[in-house]
Amino acid sequence: MDATKKRAEKLQPKGKPVDFKELLRMEPDGGTTNIRNVTSKHWTRWLGPEHRYVELGPRDCEKTIHDLLVLHDERLLRAMEEEHER
Repeated sequence: MDATKKRAEKLQPKGKPVDFKELLRMEPDGGTTNIRNVTSKHWTRWLGPEHRYVELGPRDCEKTIHDLLVLHDERLLRAMEEEHER
């Protein structure tokens, strides 16, 4: 916004017409780095569900690993039983 104001101030003394909204639209995105400012135009494309990531906490990881091991053991036992039946 400040850069746009400066650009408009430079054009006015030259007698050129200033369309502030158009100048603002043309201004490049400065790459806002404040993730908390979710109303910023910079972040809107990254706020959809396709860009969300849920990190599991320690308890969730332990449970998941345990569940995977149990599932693996069950599949292994089934395969061994099927092999034994042949």
